[in-house]
Amino acid sequence: MKKILLIASSLLPQVITETFYALVRRQESFIPDEIHVITTEEGLQHLRSSLWSEGRNIFAELCDDLGLDVDKVRFDMSTIHLMERSKLASPQAHTFGLNDTCEDFIVSVVRQLTLDEQSVIHASIAGGRKNTGFYLGYAMSLFGRDRDELSHVLIPVAFECNANFFYPPKEPKRVLDGDNKTLSTQDASVCLVDIPFVRLSRGMPQRLFKDDSSFSDVVAQAQHALAPAHVRIELKKRRLICGGVVVQLSPSLVAWYAWFASICRQGAKQGLHWHYHTEEDYLYWLAKVTSKANGNYIRTEESLKNGLKKSLFLERNSKIRKKLEQHLNDAAEHYMIHRIGGRPKTRYCLNLPAHAIEIVEG
Repeated sequence: MKKILLIASSLLPQVITETFYALVRRQESFIPDEIHVITTEEGLQHLRSSLWSEGRNIFAELCDDLGLDVDKVRFDMSTIHLMERSKLASPQAHTFGLNDTCEDFIVSVVRQLTLDEQSVIHASIAGGRKNTGFYLGYAMSLFGRDRDELSHVLIPVAFECNANFFYPPKEPKRVLDGDNKTLSTQDASVCLVDIPFVRLSRGMPQRLFKDDSSFSDVVAQAQHALAPAHVRIELKKRRLICGGVVVQLSPSLVAWYAWFASICRQGAKQGLHWHYHTEEDYLYWLAKVTSKANGNYIRTEESLKNGLKKSLFLERNSKIRKKLEQHLNDAAEHYMIHRIGGRPKTRYCLNLPAHAIEIVEG
């Protein structure tokens, strides 16, 4: 499985080498195959002048000290995610925390990287501005998988923000601090602190992993997914609104769902059995979605003249299940038509409380 180190970096790219060093040397070694960096043009210049300098390539030195082949770690312009200054919020907006473009960019990067099912991500919030680290951690909570990790790196105060220190080399060296005092790298320790985080991705609507939803949209959808289950059935619009997420259905399926919902709303939990309920119950709701003069209604009525068949009953339940899973991911479980009891009298019902169901006919 491909191992990815994801980190934000601004004016001090040392956080990249410090985190890489700590990951490789920790008890359960994590050797990144790729290093992805979120930065700005200014941050990229600092990275180039230090880690990738032709005169002294510090990242290559780090790999050599750790006994790694630098060519086997993908860390180049293809793994740099550049926030264009022209698209960032104004300095005034940034002062007050209104940096929506920064939020959206970070969410976009994390979402894209987590789409790869053959990868595991270790994200560090140690670099960049404080708000950048916050949004990176938040995005990992929204999209991170069970196997993904989050951390912060700590070093002694004397070496913190020191432009001359990148990691403790195999052969100790002397560096100057900001006050021109001499420090020995043998006194530097690099501590990786794992950060537990809540993973919300299982309950997120699947579409948020594929489209360009903004940070605010993703947070709103996550909030809906965590809220108590509630479904609004809009018959004429032929859709369900499940916890704020719209699930569009065909006329036949929305009528089918309304049929089950109406039984549930009456407080009946015994469920429906294909053999013990007449087709008129379903046609009643289909007429509210279309009309009795509609071609779909007429064809359905004709097909049900000999009664409701088990195959149709199970097929409709299955189609609704797939639609809900497609839009709601794990949160779909709250809105499914569930099977209860055993054979030969297996029944099906919604598990929602009556007050959580709203049926709108207009």
